[in-house]
Amino acid sequence: SGLYGKIEDMILGLKAATPNGTIEQFSFPRHAAGIDIYQLFLGSEGTLGIITEAKMKIHPLTKNKKWVVAIFKSYEEGAESLRNMVQSGIHPSIPRLSDVQETKMLSLLSKEENKGLSRIVKKLMTLYLKQNGYGNPCLLMTQFSIRNKTDELAAKTAVEFIEAGNGFRLPSSAAAN
Repeated sequence: SGLYGKIEDMILGLKAATPNGTIEQFSFPRHAAGIDIYQLFLGSEGTLGIITEAKMKIHPLTKNKKWVVAIFKSYEEGAESLRNMVQSGIHPSIPRLSDVQETKMLSLLSKEENKGLSRIVKKLMTLYLKQNGYGNPCLLMTQFSIRNKTDELAAKTAVEFIEAGNGFRLPSSAAAN
């Protein structure tokens, strides 16, 4: 998550069952003196113990969300566009860049109806994209949590980064498929 951080950034305390008993750490910040047991348990994939309880930092649920979706001719172009976006201070709550294989898989799993006029439009769009160098595109999906005008501006600015990085913008509905 670009907005809220990784899961280990949200843990305020935990309790874990180990072969030698229970370990509990809720009383002080995880980056205080001593061993950071959060990292030990989160990174051990259950080999050191099983987390049975966790105290988590939560964030209010955002009702308004905006998807900004695009394809790029290469993974490198998409990564550069996303990197420029983030380095300029634009942080989507969900940034997801798929490589060529994952993009193809997502296209196959698409819920979009493939009948009649929809099928013709899809074929024409595919032909147009291939002719313009998007034969094996990489998909970038970014979601912005819109809480205020600054967030709305960030979503609009993301479009500028995508266009500057030679991205082909898709309708936001492409993220739902």
